[in-house]
Amino acid sequence: MGGRATRGIRSRRKLAAARRNLKKARQVRQINRLRQGIEAAYTALKPYRQREFAMAEAALAQERAELKILEPKIMSDPLLRQIYTELILQQEVHADAESPDHPE
Repeated sequence: MGGRATRGIRSRRKLAAARRNLKKARQVRQINRLRQGIEAAYTALKPYRQREFAMAEAALAQERAELKILEPKIMSDPLLRQIYTELILQQEVHADAESPDHPE
């Protein structure tokens, strides 16, 4: 127990310090195991997330293309025109907030 100078001497302080050190070492090992597991899961799931994101982007582009085709019909109805213009304005505001050159 303890260092070279106190070898063979057993005291409450030394025992308490040894317990604290062992407890801290167990916690560090547990955190490292968790971190390794999380990093492994992240690297394993990354291609799936990228594929899912690409599919969502493609679906969004297809929906926008369909909206462009239907735009004359939408604009002919006053109620639908109002909803459509609000939707377009909301998308523009959202796109501006996500742009990299945004000052925030």
